[in-house]
Amino acid sequence: MKRTPLAASASLMLVFQSPPAVPVPSTWTLAELEAAARTIQRELEVLRGTQPAPPFAVALVSADRMRELVDQQQARTTTPERLAADLDVARMLGLVPHDCDVAAVAQRLASARAFALYDEPTRTVRVRERCPVALAKVALARELARALDAANIDLANAREKAGTDTDACLALRALVDGSAALLADRWQKAHAEALDAESERELAEAARQEAQDSPAWVWRSAIAPALLGARFLERQDDWLTDQTGSARAGDIARAFGEPPRSMEMMLHPGAYWDERRFDPPTKVGYEVAELPVGWRVLREDTLGEFVCALVATSPDSRGGLRNATGSALDALHFTNEAATGWDGDRLVLVGREQARVLQWTTVWDRQADADEFLAVLSKQFDHLERSVEHLTGERDLAYGVVMQPGARSDEIVLTVFHGVPHAELSALSNALGFYRPKTH
Repeated sequence: MKRTPLAASASLMLVFQSPPAVPVPSTWTLAELEAAARTIQRELEVLRGTQPAPPFAVALVSADRMRELVDQQQARTTTPERLAADLDVARMLGLVPHDCDVAAVAQRLASARAFALYDEPTRTVRVRERCPVALAKVALARELARALDAANIDLANAREKAGTDTDACLALRALVDGSAALLADRWQKAHAEALDAESERELAEAARQEAQDSPAWVWRSAIAPALLGARFLERQDDWLTDQTGSARAGDIARAFGEPPRSMEMMLHPGAYWDERRFDPPTKVGYEVAELPVGWRVLREDTLGEFVCALVATSPDSRGGLRNATGSALDALHFTNEAATGWDGDRLVLVGREQARVLQWTTVWDRQADADEFLAVLSKQFDHLERSVEHLTGERDLAYGVVMQPGARSDEIVLTVFHGVPHAELSALSNALGFYRPKTH
């Protein structure tokens, strides 16, 4: 269904403003950190209306150690094989430059935002050493809010329901991040007079500086979940609506008990909360026929409206925030006209050694929506073809891009491949269905 693209609220302008120079406040000792953490935890529990929990452990760590912890936390939620396959998909869809070290860029962005980090297995919140006190309090409140949610909500059940698809995992992450952000923001408002007015700006500025040079595929996935999740829990479709800063306890319990099935529901909360608008995604399945010897399925995934919107964005506008067309706030439109009307999708990535074939089927609410997405996608044909040409590398190997209607009028099928030996094109075409290869 057609809906209005998201815009950014005025409060988010802090993310894009450089803070004025101010004296750096003194940093904490461990004893001071422990005392502050106990106080903040009690205050958060009162705001959330939950029973007191045993105090969470806190620790001070170096910036280098914080980077290691960020990496370890990511390693618990994915595998190297999945990361590699997801990067293949992003490159083949032209979402990141073929020579971009995406892992390094993502790590820098995550580290820049990590002034504090909650580790669920050890129930410990770690705070970066030499972090100014006011800034540390803001970061500590956010991570303690995350810790309280982990202690009071069955996240394991929510994760099991989300599975491993990009779309559902992003939606769950938005729910987790948004819930913690709302609670921490309520705490900040209650302590606004006592906190350094620049602390929130400094927290946002660190992420903004790294996001300036990050591909949109990286920074949108880092920044969007908390923003969208908070709005979702407030049941607000429009970013311009004044923030209430809270969500009903029943809504939080319901959302975690039956997590939103897609980012479409995060982008348009009424598709989840309103029974008349409830819009679960259509499931799309793949039956891959017999592949040539040595070829195997590397990844099956659902990307969702959030990624469709990025695919439908002009390649010139997929860079860092600094390079996005228009103002930085314009870059925070996480969906667009070509992506609304999304109803489901499924991709399969197959490969052998360095050769890859990706086929992505999208399903739309109406044929008009499918036609609109195909029209936008067709304008990027040359960009996609250049992307797979770069990835092919060796001569005498086939690469190509094919866009075509699916089995139904509301389906679009995109096939992208590179590095494929010509002798195997026929068998791969029989297994997946594609044609018109080029030779590098």
